[in-house]
Amino acid sequence: MNTEELIISTEELPLSYAQQRLWFLDQLETNSALYNIPAAFHLVGILNRLALEQSLQEIIARHEALRTNFRTVDGDASQIIHPEKTWTVSVVDLTHLSTTSEQESAAQELVQKQAFQPFDLANDSLIKATLIALSQTEHILLICMHHIVSDGWSMGVLMQELAALYDAYT
Repeated sequence: MNTEELIISTEELPLSYAQQRLWFLDQLETNSALYNIPAAFHLVGILNRLALEQSLQEIIARHEALRTNFRTVDGDASQIIHPEKTWTVSVVDLTHLSTTSEQESAAQELVQKQAFQPFDLANDSLIKATLIALSQTEHILLICMHHIVSDGWSMGVLMQELAALYDAYT
């Protein structure tokens, strides 16, 4: 096989032991956000939103776990890795709020909403991102992933890659 070839399959693949455990727990308690991994990053400075979205798209393209869904087929769990995933960063503009306390309150509500919104393992993208605009030079980036595709260590890797890709795109 040529090392430049990339084979992407949409066939049903078995789950790892850890994925089986998380899938089983999700089946027991549907609509639970217990295994969400949320993070919020305060960004200060002029932000290039296009470069940020391109960077996140590139990370999803590089890591097939972030393009994976988990479905039940004939009573068994299987994972489907999508060759491409249409994905966007949601943007919430809070610049119209007149006081810092109003912005903080609205931002905190958004942070909690995303952190506690359950994932549908079979159909949802298992990574979500929301950019909250507080001013032209101040933003909060919310990222939430399901633990079936990520862990605490992975979040650190994601942020390192995001910083490097953002620098490259800008």
